[in-house]
Amino acid sequence: MVAAVGLPDARVGELPMVFYTLRNKVPIYDADLRNHMQNVISERAALPVRYEQLKSMPMTAVGKIFKPALRANAALLATEDILAAQGITARISAHYDTQYGVVVNITIPDISERNCAKSLMQPFTFRIQWTPDYAEEKNHA
Repeated sequence: MVAAVGLPDARVGELPMVFYTLRNKVPIYDADLRNHMQNVISERAALPVRYEQLKSMPMTAVGKIFKPALRANAALLATEDILAAQGITARISAHYDTQYGVVVNITIPDISERNCAKSLMQPFTFRIQWTPDYAEEKNHA
């Protein structure tokens, strides 16, 4: 099963990405998937920039792929990438909220790293909840 969503990107807004699950546990390699996509998608800008394998696809009660959960997962991946690239240590989670859409929770105890992260995350349009330390995070849960 395959589903495409937008991967949040600070420069262009979103880039295409793909989440997939394996059928009958038959392994597939990202390179094979990439080659297949290049053969079926003619527009270069529409080619996925990232492929993520999931154990199971999030589904609705009627059996459709629940894309809001995939968008939350994409926001989580984008956040992890951008903070890791700057060497910022953070606890990150994401979920879909019916009122706010995608919500990313970021916990960074170090205030200077948190301020740097806030600056890095400014271009993104999803909602971000900042928690200063791990103890406070437990109180909010």
